[in-house]
Amino acid sequence: MMAQGGMITRTYESINGVDFSNEGRNVSHNRGVMIVNMYKNYEDDSKCVVTREGYKLIADLSSLAEDENEDKTIYGIHIYTSMGTSIALVHMGRYLYLYEDFPSFENEGGFELLCKNMNCSKSSSFMYNDNLYINDGIGYYKYDGEKLVDIGDLNRINEQMLTISGDIKEASLDVPFVPTTSVSRLPEGGGESYQGVNVLTPWRKNSFSANGKDKTFYLDTSDLTREDIDYIKVWINDTYIDLVNGTELTYEVRDEESGTSQTKTTSFKLADNGINKEKGRISFNEPPPSPLTLGGDNVVILFYKESDEHKKRISSCKINTVFDNRVFFSKSSIYKNALFHSELNNPEYVSDLNYYQDGSDNEEITSMVVAGSVLWVFKDGKEGGNNLFYHKASTEEISTVNFAGKTEVKKVTVYPSKQGKSSFGSLGCSVNFLDDVCFLSKEGMYGLKYSDLNSDIYSLDFVCPRSTLINPKLIKDDGYKDACMDVYKGYLCILINSKMYLADSRSTYKVGKGYEYEWFYFKDIRVKNEDESFSPGVYLKVFDNNMFFGTTNGQICVFESDSYEDNGEEIENYIILRSDNFDSINHLKTTSKRGGIAKFKVMGNSGVNVYVRTDKSKDFRFVASHKNSGFSFLNFDFGAVSFFFDKDNNYKVLRTKQKKFNELQIKLVGESSDKKRKMPFGFFSLTLEAFKGSYIKR
Repeated sequence: MMAQGGMITRTYESINGVDFSNEGRNVSHNRGVMIVNMYKNYEDDSKCVVTREGYKLIADLSSLAEDENEDKTIYGIHIYTSMGTSIALVHMGRYLYLYEDFPSFENEGGFELLCKNMNCSKSSSFMYNDNLYINDGIGYYKYDGEKLVDIGDLNRINEQMLTISGDIKEASLDVPFVPTTSVSRLPEGGGESYQGVNVLTPWRKNSFSANGKDKTFYLDTSDLTREDIDYIKVWINDTYIDLVNGTELTYEVRDEESGTSQTKTTSFKLADNGINKEKGRISFNEPPPSPLTLGGDNVVILFYKESDEHKKRISSCKINTVFDNRVFFSKSSIYKNALFHSELNNPEYVSDLNYYQDGSDNEEITSMVVAGSVLWVFKDGKEGGNNLFYHKASTEEISTVNFAGKTEVKKVTVYPSKQGKSSFGSLGCSVNFLDDVCFLSKEGMYGLKYSDLNSDIYSLDFVCPRSTLINPKLIKDDGYKDACMDVYKGYLCILINSKMYLADSRSTYKVGKGYEYEWFYFKDIRVKNEDESFSPGVYLKVFDNNMFFGTTNGQICVFESDSYEDNGEEIENYIILRSDNFDSINHLKTTSKRGGIAKFKVMGNSGVNVYVRTDKSKDFRFVASHKNSGFSFLNFDFGAVSFFFDKDNNYKVLRTKQKKFNELQIKLVGESSDKKRKMPFGFFSLTLEAFKGSYIKR
C-alpha cells in the first residue's frame, strides 16, 4: 500500500504563454507546454487566456493571373490614404492591383490592374505628400490617387521634358526634380557646385553668368548622351529661347567707358553645329548679354546625360523608410551594402552624393528600422562580417570659393555610417516593437537594449535575446527566412507559412540585465481552396487597428474581434500544461477525487473538455466537460444598462482520481462535450489536490 503522506495543492493560473524551450516537466507552472490558437485579449478586462479571434476572406485575386500556374503570392498590401479615405494597392506575384473597396470587409467593386511587371518579391512602401511610393527591387513607383507611374521611366520623363517651351514650364510636369548642378558658372567653366545630380532623371541644369562676348558655354560635364537639339533647353534673361528659329530678346547694354546704356535687340538661337556632346559644349549664334546685376546668373542651360549606374541605384532597392524627413532606400541586389537617401522632403530627388556604405559589399543589408533619432541597419552576416550599423543626423561644413574668390562655408546634413556590435546576422525582418528594435536572426529574435544610444552600444549585453521560449520551434519553421512581422494590439506578430508567433509587450521576464517576452502561438492561418487544398498565410499588414494577411494564392483575409471562426471553419484551440511531479519527484502521488476545480471565462457558446494523462499512459483521458451556452457580450452596448450577473457557472469541479503516478499533465481542449465541434473558451485557473505516497521503487 502507499504510505500516507501530506496533501499537495497545485494551482495553474495566470498563464503567460507557451514554452517550447524546455522539456514538459521543466516548464513553469504559469506557462504551457503547448498553447494553440489562444492568447490574452487585453481589450477584455478578464485578462485570461482565450481563444484567438477568427478571420474571414475579404478579397481573392487568384483568378486574375494570366497563367494559373504562375506565382500568386501576396507580396505587399500598400495603403494610399488621402482626405480621410483609404484604398489599397495589392502586390500579387508580378501584378499590382488597385483595391478600391479596401479596407471594407466585403470586396464588391473588383480590382483594377495597375502594373504587370512587378518583381516577385516583397515590396515596401511609404506615404509622402499625398503620394504612395513603392519599391519592389526592379522599380520605384508612385501612386497619386489616380494613376501609377514608374518614377525613373525614361520614356515617361523624356516625353514630358521635351514639351518644355515658353508656354510649358518644368514646374507643371510630373517628373523627378531637375537639379541645378552648377551656379555662377562662366562661359569657359568654373563656378560653384550647387545641387547634386538626381539619379532618378538624366536631366540637369547649369546656371551661367554671361559676359556679352563669348558665344560658347562649357557645361560641368562631358560625354552627353544626346546631341539632338530637342535635348537642350536654354533661358536667357529668364526668357525661353527657341534654339531652331531663334527668339528675339531686348536688353540693356552698358558701355563701361562712358557708363551709358543703350537698348539692343538680338535674336538668339543655337549656332550651326552648336552642340558638342563629347566636350559638353553649347554654342550660340550671338554672345548672350552680361547680367544686369554684377556676378548674377542670366543663362540657364538644361541638358541630358544618362547614367546606367544611376538608373539602378533606387530601382534595385527592395526596402525604404522615412527618417528625418528624408527617404532611405536599401536592400539592392546590385549595391548590397549601400544605403541611399533622398533630399529633404523630396522622395523624387536622390542626389548621386547621398549614399553610404555599411560594411563590406559581399554582405547584404537586409532591413532597417527607425528608433527615435537613429536609423538602425542590419546585414545578413553570412561571411562573419559586421552585422549592425547605425546612422544619426549630423552637420558637416563644406568650404567653397565663389566667383569673386571668397571662401564660403555651407552647412549640410549628413548621416555617417557607424558600426554597432552584433554577432547575429539579420534574415531580413526587423521592426520597432513599441520602442524595442527587434530583428530575426538564425538564432531567433533579438532586440537592441539601448535603441536610443543612451548607453554603451559596444557592451556585451547590447544585443539581447527576445525569443528563447520559442526558438526550438521558431527557427526550424519552414519559411523562417521569409517571415513577415507587424505589431497588432500590443503583440509583435511573426507570420511564417501559416503559423504565427506573438510576443506580448505587456508580459516580460527578466534575464540578466535585460528582459525577454512571453509568447503565444497560432497555427492554420490559411485559406481553404475549392480543391480542398490550403493556401498558407505569408504576408502581414496591420492598418487602422485591423490585421490583414495575404496567402500564396492571392487571397486576403482580415481578423475579426467578434468571430471565433476562420472563414467559416471552426478553430482548433487547446492548452497543454506542464508535466507535473508536484515538486516531489521521488514519491508516488494520488489525486483527491474532490479536490479539483477549474475556472473558465463566461463566454457565449463556449465549451471545453478537460483531459488528464500520467506517466503511466501516453494518451490523454477525458475527465470533465464544461459548457457555457449563455448570453455573449461580444459587441453588446452596455450604455445605461445596470444589472447583476451570476458568474458561478464559470467554475467546473473536476472529479478525477489518478492513482500512484509520478507525473501528471492536463490538457484543455475547446470543443463540445461530444467532441464533434470545436468551440472557443477562456481559461483562468485549475487546481488539483494530491496525496503524497510511498517512495518510487523503479
